[in-house]
Amino acid sequence: AVAAVGTGQRMVWVFQALLMAVMTGTTALVARAVGSKNMIEAAHITRLAIGVSLGLSLFTTLIIVVFAETFISIFGLDPVAQELAVTYLTISILFIPFMTFGMVIGAALRAAGDVKTPMYIGIFTNIIAIYLLLGLVNGQYGMPKLGIVGAALAMGISFTLGTIIQLYLWVAGKLVVPLGKMGSFTKERFNQLITVSYPAGI
Repeated sequence: AVAAVGTGQRMVWVFQALLMAVMTGTTALVARAVGSKNMIEAAHITRLAIGVSLGLSLFTTLIIVVFAETFISIFGLDPVAQELAVTYLTISILFIPFMTFGMVIGAALRAAGDVKTPMYIGIFTNIIAIYLLLGLVNGQYGMPKLGIVGAALAMGISFTLGTIIQLYLWVAGKLVVPLGKMGSFTKERFNQLITVSYPAGI
């Protein structure tokens, strides 16, 4: 089971690296906008980055769900471990599109100089993750014992909760980066994001 979880996580991290490239571009462009005292542009960049990351995550999620067994077979696990790894991967990856919102907002906040809000939300998320891991994997706290399925659900649910908190704060106007308005997607802004993000994704 440990080998299965580790292998599944490796595949998730591989595809998360693509999203981290967009986070790098988001950080750079938001920091530049904030430095220029242009918070509206910072909001536009954040909204655009969410759209790009969401599209990318949906695409990669579809690829992984369809070809999960093929990807996992690369690692040469025994049949039982491979089946568990495929299960863990297919469940975990379904949460990635939801998590992209939190990843982008967190990157934008840090670029704008607010490192505390993402940190506090991250601490809360990890506490919930530990609680759910103990509950759903081992069957503690009155929860069902789900084993490797519980491990995947625990991580996905905890990070999704963190994303919901960030989205609420952003929509409610309680973050340093404003929500912004429609019109974030322009060819120039998109090209800037891709140009800055591309080197980090290589």
